[in-house]
Amino acid sequence: MLLTSLEAGKTWTLIHPEYMTLFRREGIVSFPASYALAQDNLNLLNFMNSWLELQRASGKVDQLFDYWIQGKNAIPLQPRWSVIKDVLHWDVPQEK
Repeated sequence: MLLTSLEAGKTWTLIHPEYMTLFRREGIVSFPASYALAQDNLNLLNFMNSWLELQRASGKVDQLFDYWIQGKNAIPLQPRWSVIKDVLHWDVPQEK
């Protein structure tokens, strides 16, 4: 068992598919993301907060979460073309 953030856990499962993540969706009210700006820059703060709210309301945040964290709609990488493998037909061990 490994106790970590959901994001790190999902990354771990991509590398080690024999593992899985467990979490309580209703317990998560936000996911960790931050941006830094000057303490007295209220214009930029208001702009960023408005932009984030628009992204949340449009469903873009959920779409990005599904793609980057959940791995939905990800396209598996195909092996690259190789002279050794495709022309000379040498048997090269695959990396794991």
